Amino acid sequence: MKIGVISDLFYPYTGGAENYLINLESRLVKKGFDVIHVTLKLPNTKFFEVFNGIKIYRVKAITKNFKKGRFIFPLTLPLKNEILKVLGKVDILHVTTYPASIT
Repeated sequence: MKIGVISDLFYPYTGGAENYLINLESRLVKKGFDVIHVTLKLPNTKFFEVFNGIKIYRVKAITKNFKKGRFIFPLTLPLKNEILKVLGKVDILHVTTYPASIT
């Protein structure tokens, strides 16, 4: 089963919600699920990496100020198309934060 996750922030920038997602997704991977996480590309992060078996794809932020960009990123059509292309067909889509939920 393929599970897609969208959040505005994720590893290595971690707070409470991000730690929750890392724990949840790592456990899903251990149970054999294919987990793809789409988040914003923040400074000093790669566009793609695998962490704890989680495939992390990062999309470009609209602005260099990610605090502003995280609230407007789901509103832009090009990013929506990019996110959908990365996720492909997923069986479950999990969204946790308000800005990402608009996507």
